[in-house]
Amino acid sequence: MPNPLLFETKKFYPKEYQIAKEALHFLEEKTAIEFPEDEAGFIAFHFVNSQQGNGDMQVTMTATTMVRDILSIISKFFGVVFDEESLNYQRIITHLQFFAQRYLKGENSDEKDEFLYALVQGKYPQAFRCVQRINDYLVHTQQQEMEVAEQIYLTIHIQRVVNEKQIQS
Repeated sequence: MPNPLLFETKKFYPKEYQIAKEALHFLEEKTAIEFPEDEAGFIAFHFVNSQQGNGDMQVTMTATTMVRDILSIISKFFGVVFDEESLNYQRIITHLQFFAQRYLKGENSDEKDEFLYALVQGKYPQAFRCVQRINDYLVHTQQQEMEVAEQIYLTIHIQRVVNEKQIQS
């Protein structure tokens, strides 16, 4: 069965994917059955699912799709290709992975810092508009808005990664 998120699994969960490949190699040696690469992706998802305490594999798959789509929105909004080796890129990936888990599990924060929200909106207007586009995507695909605190933190992360891209150019 083809794994529709194989590319994302390799990209967002490289350690888990590598361990899954090693597990498949071990199974191939013991059983003389060759497994397709897609299976390593599925096994890696089980590792990620277990690490994140999800009882439902669908949450992990939806979260991975969300991270992929949000990165695509950011990339298209700013017209940039990210340096996947940079620290800021790794930070935004980590932030998005945890954000997606919280969002999908309905873990809400009480934080509603209107002052900080207005400050971030004024200081980083482009990153803030990008976050509004991401929020529109979430409302469209998940029928749920992003919380104010999440919008603040995501705006800051986006600003960092885009700033890094602009400095390199």
